[in-house]
Amino acid sequence: MKPFLLATSLILAPFIVNAEEDFSDLIEQLEKFDAAHMNRGEYLDQMETIFPDLSVAAFLLFTRARPELNDYAPDFTWSEAYEEAFGCMYDQTAGVGNYDDLKAYTQGGLVSLQYLRDNPELNFMTMTEHPEYMDSVTPSSAYLTLLKDCGVQQLSQDAMMKSGMMEALQKVASQ
Repeated sequence: MKPFLLATSLILAPFIVNAEEDFSDLIEQLEKFDAAHMNRGEYLDQMETIFPDLSVAAFLLFTRARPELNDYAPDFTWSEAYEEAFGCMYDQTAGVGNYDDLKAYTQGGLVSLQYLRDNPELNFMTMTEHPEYMDSVTPSSAYLTLLKDCGVQQLSQDAMMKSGMMEALQKVASQ
């Protein structure tokens, strides 16, 4: 289970929201998000708006179980590097008419936020007890490849390393 927690944290990092657990504004934005009707610039503008908040909700999984992990919150501020990475994702999916992977990203975030909001007992120690949640955040192998190939996974890892979150998670996992 311990390696699972670390691997899951890397997968979920792109979905990691501040301590506010209502998520109403972000849920509304995700419900309206439709990459099929966006050009690359519109897509990146939308991602700039929602990505930091999405990146900071899955973090709630950790702080619910271990509030001291809040001290290691990664900085997921939108940057040129994220713009390049998500631009790559757009180019490799919507740019060639495949909107399913982009939709999976936002739909996974939407379902995840709704489930987090409605299940305050959910945290990284209990998430395997919530199959509906696990199904909503378990990406396809194609999507994981896209995250890796476009650099989103590495950017998330780097942010977690820089903040000390990776080390803190390793300590929690070893306890």
